[in-house]
Amino acid sequence: MRWSKKGVITVMVLVSLFIMGCSGGGGSSTGGSSDTIKIGLIAPMTGSESLYGQAYQRGVELAIKDINNAGGILGKKVQLLVEDDQNDPNQSINAVQKLVTQNHVVGIIGSFSSKCSIPAHEQACSLKVPIISPTSTNPSVTTNNDGTHKWCAFRATFIDPFQGEVGAKFAYQNINIRKAAVFWDNGNDYSIGLGQAFITNFEKLGGQVPIKEAYTSSDQDFSAQITKAIQAGVELIYLPDYYSKVNLISGQARKLGYKGIFMGGDGWDDPALDKTVLSGSYFTTHYSPDDPGSASLVSEWKAAYNGETPSGIGALAYDAAVILLKGGIEKAGTTDGEKVADAMVHITDLKVGTGTISINSLGNTVKPAYVMQVTSGEPKFITKVGP
Repeated sequence: MRWSKKGVITVMVLVSLFIMGCSGGGGSSTGGSSDTIKIGLIAPMTGSESLYGQAYQRGVELAIKDINNAGGILGKKVQLLVEDDQNDPNQSINAVQKLVTQNHVVGIIGSFSSKCSIPAHEQACSLKVPIISPTSTNPSVTTNNDGTHKWCAFRATFIDPFQGEVGAKFAYQNINIRKAAVFWDNGNDYSIGLGQAFITNFEKLGGQVPIKEAYTSSDQDFSAQITKAIQAGVELIYLPDYYSKVNLISGQARKLGYKGIFMGGDGWDDPALDKTVLSGSYFTTHYSPDDPGSASLVSEWKAAYNGETPSGIGALAYDAAVILLKGGIEKAGTTDGEKVADAMVHITDLKVGTGTISINSLGNTVKPAYVMQVTSGEPKFITKVGP
């Protein structure tokens, strides 16, 4: 076929326009030619864990507001796109796919639970986009089966083995518990990992765990497990689950006559926790509003959200956004995924909302765990345990 000079020029222009239209933001050195840097948030905005999703969104939006008011990142404003995964692993994978391939985000914050974050982080790595979960504590969120780091995967907090160890030591050494029961959700990586960490460390100290009971997320009647615990004479029931299930189980236990203490992990850290039933119980979490290192964040949060005190979930979402944007993209001077991830894994002494943190070689944030006691008002700070 014979082409005219004019025809060749026309085709070249069309090809150039096609290439420009198909190029995403993640592969350029400054996040594309627009005046914004797009990041995504994946969280359970609806469903049984929606209160956590709402706390996530408030924390990330507050961090972005602070960063944008200070001039943005790489001279650009940060834009947030939110996807609801309903605390469903398949939805988490779909959310990553949409955010990267359709919305062209250059980094992702999420998801909430470990069962969602594990597959979501694997998907993000395959698409070459860094991702950080504010709160997922199962080790597999950031590590491969051989124990190596998933290069793109990070978290804004500690892992379950550390949290479980802190809880077990506190139960055995501080409140003199010698016999405990542990109930866990057998379909939830977070619940499984934290429950096993508590059992391992409590038994290592000399404590007994005669009742070890698994359940499914759809279970509503726990009378059989509770009755076994009461008959075994346990002094503590450890519940490594989220507040909604904890409220259900603890309420049934009290009605069946259980008089002992309850204890759990960071999944308890929400205003919707039943303060009446669980008063006097303990949980480990990521921060305390009474910690001087969090004072600025607490003050700003209260001003922004009608006097509300940030939960640990919301506070860590704020931290995660700062880690990704300030410790990652700004430090790297680019939105290139691999360079951002390399900057993040070398973070030391970064100021975030809950204090000053570093990131280790496995993508985990190095920070203390807090032991809190449930009261009729705000949780009471008991102690802080360093890594």
